[in-house]
Amino acid sequence: MREARESWERKEAESSVVIEQHREIELAWAEEQVRMSSEANILREQLSSKDDELKTLKQEVEAQWANTERMSERVEQSEKAREEAVRGWEECKEKLLALEKRVEDMEVEWTESENRKAELENELNSVLTSKEEVMKEREQVSLLFPFVKQTKQTKQTNKE
Repeated sequence: MREARESWERKEAESSVVIEQHREIELAWAEEQVRMSSEANILREQLSSKDDELKTLKQEVEAQWANTERMSERVEQSEKAREEAVRGWEECKEKLLALEKRVEDMEVEWTESENRKAELENELNSVLTSKEEVMKEREQVSLLFPFVKQTKQTKQTNKE
């Protein structure tokens, strides 16, 4: 019996050791679960934070894209306005050139008119000078020949 008892005590001691080891393992496992649960929570928070960052970045990219589209539209409108302004400038330039040509033509016509006027004035002066000379000759003739004047007056009276 002694052997049985020793065997029993040995088995009990071994069981105690195994139970103690089992408790240590369970405690270690419980600690590991707490640690892993804590890490999981930390990772969830990090993941949530990264999701928030990603959402923020996505919103920023979308806002920048919308801004880019608006700016592209503005650039396009500005280019159209610039093209219209250039066309308007070119039309004005053409009109200005046409007006300058017209003014030049009018100046030429004015000069020609002035020259023609001067020619006509010279002719008029020449005619008036000739008339004066004729009138003087007529007076001289009428002084020399008074009867010519009377005959002329008589002819005019007869006509009336």
